[in-house]
Amino acid sequence: MSTLISLFTGTLNQTDGDLETKSVSEKKSHFQFWNNALGSFNQPGETEIAIFLPGLLGSSDEFKADFRRFSMLGLDLEDQVKNVFELGFEKGFDRVIFLSSNWRNATPDLMKSAVEALDHNKMTFVSDTDGSLLLWGMRRTIFRDWPRFDSYRKEIVVEMISLCLEKKLAYSLLNP
Repeated sequence: MSTLISLFTGTLNQTDGDLETKSVSEKKSHFQFWNNALGSFNQPGETEIAIFLPGLLGSSDEFKADFRRFSMLGLDLEDQVKNVFELGFEKGFDRVIFLSSNWRNATPDLMKSAVEALDHNKMTFVSDTDGSLLLWGMRRTIFRDWPRFDSYRKEIVVEMISLCLEKKLAYSLLNP
């Protein structure tokens, strides 16, 4: 199965602020963290990495050259998240994983566990302490019928799991 791992970057984080307002060293640390965390996953044909950047492509972009790049598109964040999944499935990927750049303790092992969880589940989640989603993985087979894409809302993980139970979909909730 082919997997697209997508990272939203430069999004507003209420705790840490917008990436664009960070100092040069903070930005460098942000890019270095995600380059290291995602670097082992880029295996063309099997697993690919896509970076979703706000505004114009290339602005504040210090990610590895072999990561794909896209502009965030949509009227609001919920629409932008839905578009990530839709683009991945339209490009032929069987699984799409959305990562929030606010996730400060992401590890390659945990992301690998999320990819593997989609071998046996329709969805996988990693929730932040406030119930928002840090990682959300979905298989292509359920995208058209899934009604919610507001992953940033507090306690959304509870609603997502409730929807999985209601629709009788196997899911995985991983510890961050």
